Amino acid sequence: MVKKIVRIEHRVEVAPPPVVFPVKPSHCPKLETIREDIAEEGHEDFYMILDLNFSWFYQILTHFRVGLFEKAVVIWSKPDFGWVKVNTNGASRGNPGPAGCGGVLRDSSGSIIAGFSKFINHSSNVHAELMSILFGLELAMELDLPKIWIESDSLVSIQLLQAKPPFYWQYQDTILLIQDQMKQREVRISHIYREGNSVADFLANLSIDSGCFSVFNSSNFPSQACRLAKLDFMPTFRGL
Repeated sequence: MVKKIVRIEHRVEVAPPPVVFPVKPSHCPKLETIREDIAEEGHEDFYMILDLNFSWFYQILTHFRVGLFEKAVVIWSKPDFGWVKVNTNGASRGNPGPAGCGGVLRDSSGSIIAGFSKFINHSSNVHAELMSILFGLELAMELDLPKIWIESDSLVSIQLLQAKPPFYWQYQDTILLIQDQMKQREVRISHIYREGNSVADFLANLSIDSGCFSVFNSSNFPSQACRLAKLDFMPTFRGL
C-alpha cells in the first residue's frame, strides 16, 4: 500500500509515485517504435491505440519477475477527476549558470490547458526547479483552478518544500512563497522521473534558448511540446 501523508494546515497531500513497471531490455525497441510511430502519424484514434497497446504491454509484464529486469518503464498518468496536474522543470546550464523553468497544465482527460516557459537569468538547478513550481502554482491560481497536482522530477525540491524551518537560506524566500500559495488551494505534490517529464523539460530549455517569458494556451502551445505531450502517454524506459 502506498503511504500518503496529508498536511491539513497546508492542504498538501503527497501523491502516489509515478507508474513504473519493470521490463526486459529485449522489449524496449519494439515498444519505443510504437511510441514514435503513433506520435509521428498523429492518429485521430491515438488514445484508443494507446489503450490497446498498453493493455497488451501490461499483460506481458505480469509474466515476468522483478529480479530479472534491467530496465523500468515510466508512464505519465492523468490526474484524478477535478484535478489539474502541473508538471514543472527547472534547468541551469553550468549550475549555476543561465537558467529557466517550464511547466505544462493538463486536466483529467490529459488535455493541455496551459503552459509557461520563463528565463530566470543566472541561477542553480535547485533554485530553477523551485521557481518552476512557484510559477506553475501561480498560473494555476490565475486560471482559478481549485485542485492542483504539482509533479516535479526534482526530489530535492519536493523534500525542501516538505521540510520545516529553518530552510536553506538561499532558497528560503522562494520556499515560503510556494508554501503561502499552497495554503490557498488544495495541493498535491509528487515526484516523477525525468523520462515522464519531457514536456516541462523542453519548455525549461526553450526559455534559456529564447531568453523570454512566454505563457501558452492550448491553441498556441509549441508543436514540439505537443508531440512530447502525446509521447507522455506511452511507456518510456529508465535504467535501474
